[in-house]
Amino acid sequence: MLSMVFRTNIRNQKYGRLEFEARCLARIPRYSRLLSEGPTLARALADDSATLAYIFYEAYHYLAPRNTDHTGLLDTGLRGDPAKFLGIHDRLKPPACNEELRRRQVKLASKILGAIAFEMFFPSPGPVVDPNDPFAEPEPAANATGPRFRIDGTEQVDAFYVNVQNRLLKSKAYWLENPNEVHGPKWTQDLESIRSMNSRGLEHFILDGGESSIRFTDITVQAFFAAVWATSYMHGDDLDAVLRSVPDPWLSYAKDCDPKKVYTEFWRFAAQMPAEHVHAKRWESMFAPLYDCQLSRHLQCADSTPIRSTELIYRTWDRMHNTQAGIVFQSEFQQILCGAQSDARQRVAANLLRTGQEENFLTLCEGRCERDDGRFRMGSDAGHGDEQPVHTVTLSHYRLHRYCVTNNEFELFEPRRKRKRYLADAANFRGMDFSRHPVVNVSWYDAVVFALWIGHTQADDGRQYALTLPTEAQWEYACRAGQQTEYTWNAGRDGDKIDKSYCNYGDWEFKPNNSKNIRARTVEVDGSDPGGPQLPVNLWGFSQMHGNVWEWCRDWYDQHYYETCVDEEFSENPMGPQKAIRRVLRGGSWIYGGVFCRSALRDGNVPSFRYWYVGFRLAAVPLSPGGHVGKIP
Repeated sequence: MLSMVFRTNIRNQKYGRLEFEARCLARIPRYSRLLSEGPTLARALADDSATLAYIFYEAYHYLAPRNTDHTGLLDTGLRGDPAKFLGIHDRLKPPACNEELRRRQVKLASKILGAIAFEMFFPSPGPVVDPNDPFAEPEPAANATGPRFRIDGTEQVDAFYVNVQNRLLKSKAYWLENPNEVHGPKWTQDLESIRSMNSRGLEHFILDGGESSIRFTDITVQAFFAAVWATSYMHGDDLDAVLRSVPDPWLSYAKDCDPKKVYTEFWRFAAQMPAEHVHAKRWESMFAPLYDCQLSRHLQCADSTPIRSTELIYRTWDRMHNTQAGIVFQSEFQQILCGAQSDARQRVAANLLRTGQEENFLTLCEGRCERDDGRFRMGSDAGHGDEQPVHTVTLSHYRLHRYCVTNNEFELFEPRRKRKRYLADAANFRGMDFSRHPVVNVSWYDAVVFALWIGHTQADDGRQYALTLPTEAQWEYACRAGQQTEYTWNAGRDGDKIDKSYCNYGDWEFKPNNSKNIRARTVEVDGSDPGGPQLPVNLWGFSQMHGNVWEWCRDWYDQHYYETCVDEEFSENPMGPQKAIRRVLRGGSWIYGGVFCRSALRDGNVPSFRYWYVGFRLAAVPLSPGGHVGKIP
């Protein structure tokens, strides 16, 4: 049951400003209290870009100016006996409680908890030897095949803490003047202090166990502290093991199972750890291999193909795009484009950005076509509640690709995608060439990062454009092509009716097991289909805006967003709500019924969602002189 404070925040719409992962955690009572007490939530909500890592860091590390104020969880946990003696080894003398001591103790507690969490996620390789005993025999190393969430047995716990001590020494993370004080009775006293910490009445909220067992009572907390250690104190020798744990995005759906999925929370925390609280070079070394394939020897799948996590690239783009690895990433497509014309990959790249009389990016809001003045009525009075009220929108000049991105185009960026074009057991898809079919099974992150990877394009008139996804308003404007009917076909067709002779859709209304699509698959992006008629473009030349595949848009999805668009300030170039859980999907697909293909119909899903009826098309927006391609917020 949600706490009263949490319900109040929902009513005040503060909850809606948290990012998706924070919302999921906020539904758990212990976390709703964590996010709601003291200044933590207020400080996080004051910043619309607040991430889950920022919220957690504030919750645990915040230090109130006065000892009597609401303060962070670590500071609170260090106020009881024997926790208040952390780092103070003369326990006959009560510590003088001052701000400097509190700050040092919170930092020390964070380091120790981080070293413990990191050792559990990435067990030390090789033999374990007690540095205090020169006659100790080497013992077998802990199982280094995956993360551990609990350690039982006195001998195992003792060996584990030896590894933790070694990490603290090797990384010079302990703040005592004499490094040898990490060992022996003083280290034992500090462990006793750490184990005795309680936080805001949540007993054992951080660490549980005694001399014969140890565990973090919450895996999310363990992942957070492991990420704190990795991004601030991790020794270079640990980098290889960390990189081998990057989750493989192409094993996260269908029938595959990624054994590294358990590290997902760790990587999300690390990616968005506040910049002022990380060691810049350590942090960059963790993410550079995602951008530069030459650095990715530990980021490879079984066939030695580099693993490229688009979610992590998206989450780190703002800090990585100007680094050496980021520059290499942004130059890859241009290298393909400038290659020999005999190269098949070069021909695919050139066709994607084709200019001239048969250009693929069509100009909008500059009067190129009839009724193309940048103004239209968005929504539908006869549609669902999230399509209302109908409101007037004004758009500035932009360009939109006439086709969805194809399989062979996306595979320039991710070659492994070719093995995931469709599910292996889909009989309708076997033996066909799907190179020119729209790419499917792609997440919103895949679509956005693909646009960032291409970067920019130049029109015939010399203007530079940054590639991105269309906003929801830009997509509907192009789909309607100056009409206000339910659908927009080419001249001579009734826009209030839909027919399978000019749109690829199914009979899946609300019965998933009753699909009777005449094709039961996608068609090529230009409407070509060996098994049926050529599907036409709309009045402005865009192909397959209705049906074939759902298309990702850049906006967050909010079913009540149109209510705010009635105000004049939101009617010009609307960008969608600031935060939500889902991203917008538009257009319907080959498996959904015709009603889902309407121009005004809105849908959405979480950014990591992939399925065999979801694709995307690219948009291009003017790039200011000297500007760079920015990340979609």
